[in-house]
Amino acid sequence: MNTLLGHISEGVLLCDTKGTILEVNAAAQTILGRSAEELVNQPLFILAPKDVRWEHMVGSLRLALALGKGKRSAPPPAKSTLYLDSKVVRASLIPTGISKSKRIAVVVLLKDLTLETEGWRARDRALNALSENLRTPMAAINSYSDLLLSESVGLITKAQRRYLQRIRQGVDRMEKHLTRLTAPAGYIPAAAEPGQPSPVVALQEATEAAREELASAGINLSADIPQTLPSVQIPAEYLTKILTDLLLRAGAHAHSQDTIQLTVATQEEEDRPAYVVISLHNDRPNSAAKSGFERDTDLQTIAKAVEYQGGRIWTDVDYNGRWTISFLLPVMI
Repeated sequence: MNTLLGHISEGVLLCDTKGTILEVNAAAQTILGRSAEELVNQPLFILAPKDVRWEHMVGSLRLALALGKGKRSAPPPAKSTLYLDSKVVRASLIPTGISKSKRIAVVVLLKDLTLETEGWRARDRALNALSENLRTPMAAINSYSDLLLSESVGLITKAQRRYLQRIRQGVDRMEKHLTRLTAPAGYIPAAAEPGQPSPVVALQEATEAAREELASAGINLSADIPQTLPSVQIPAEYLTKILTDLLLRAGAHAHSQDTIQLTVATQEEEDRPAYVVISLHNDRPNSAAKSGFERDTDLQTIAKAVEYQGGRIWTDVDYNGRWTISFLLPVMI
């Protein structure tokens, strides 16, 4: 038995029905900081003599063992966390059932959680410090954004208002993440992150963001966006950024007075929505469109970013040079 106990990494105490310690392995001696001579033939209470909960747990187990002598089934196991000076130890009381010899009735497993607990405490301290350091500049960003949005220091354009609102949304999102990071274990803030929204809002924001820049180059943008669309797998903020960049790259392959037509369709598989396909089409012939798309490294970068998100971008150019950029998005299952 001593040889077997010596190969167990956790601390092990073997006790009788009265809770008296009969055998101790080396790991238990290291965890408790006591020798076998100090522990053997001592009651379990001595592990944490000032811990009322531990005393009650051991006493309840002794009573259950005394009352259950005629029963075959043992009392259920019990666990407790012991704070021994500078150590944190998890103790598990496991009844073995009453044997004929009535010698070993309880096995106590000890696990040293000191390093693990210190790690969690260090994590909490770091997160709290990070939260405090971030909340001050975030409050300043919020305050100055509100000041600019109220137009107290001067008028702002629609595009500037939209950009400021995006800044505010980003700060609010950071505030939610900080609240969740610094919340106590098991606590979920009331203002939890909402589910994945419909891409309709992202499409509208992208078209509004790109429309002014396209208009400055003399390019018109016609958008036909349905009122409802299934949710897609790309997060809304990424979708807005990708669509805006894609519209601007489409503008780079159009001429002044051209009209880029944006259409959205839903493809189904087995009678269920499977993909959302966004198309950017230009009816005006452009003989250099095909070679231009092949050399457009920015468009290729956007396509790779979309592939990482599970989507796909491709271009089609007909024999007259009329082109279409298609953007496929998988629907969230």
